[in-house]
Amino acid sequence: PRKGQDDLVQAFARVRDQAPSARLILAGRVADYPYAQRVRALIGEHRLAGAVNVVEDLTDVDMPDVMAAADVVTQPSLEEGLGLAAIEAMSWSRPVVACDVVGLEEIFTHEVDGLLTPAKDPERLSEALLRLLLDPGLAARLGAAARQTVIKRFSQDAMVRETLRVYETARARRRAPVVTPEGRTLP
Repeated sequence: PRKGQDDLVQAFARVRDQAPSARLILAGRVADYPYAQRVRALIGEHRLAGAVNVVEDLTDVDMPDVMAAADVVTQPSLEEGLGLAAIEAMSWSRPVVACDVVGLEEIFTHEVDGLLTPAKDPERLSEALLRLLLDPGLAARLGAAARQTVIKRFSQDAMVRETLRVYETARARRRAPVVTPEGRTLP
């Protein structure tokens, strides 16, 4: 349930009302079988069977093709440790719509390199998806900015720079004298 696929299916039903040719790929396995059944039931209830493709057995090898086919990527999660799928989409210059939750909100600046929506709000999610689907200029601008964000903040070079900065800060603090609350300097 934490990935928000049920909310996405409900949002996508609204998207199809205004963009009838839109298609959705639900990528990845759902570990909770009753929840997976609920998501499939929602697809049926909204008559989306021909428009939604549930692909549970994707590997890293498949992802370049998935990203190349995507006009928009969404991660409607209710929580994330770090939104790696969103970062991967950003690295492919794909515009991303994500929920404004811990693990995703740290990645994006709303309206700059992605769109953030409240969690558990299919209506707002559908509005954000439609904005990108119906405005290719906005989608391209956000996708390009997303790629720059990945290069600046999440690339290997950026990670090495930040790690070295943290080490240097720790080393500098270690060299500084320690003063107790009583004013004594410790070696």
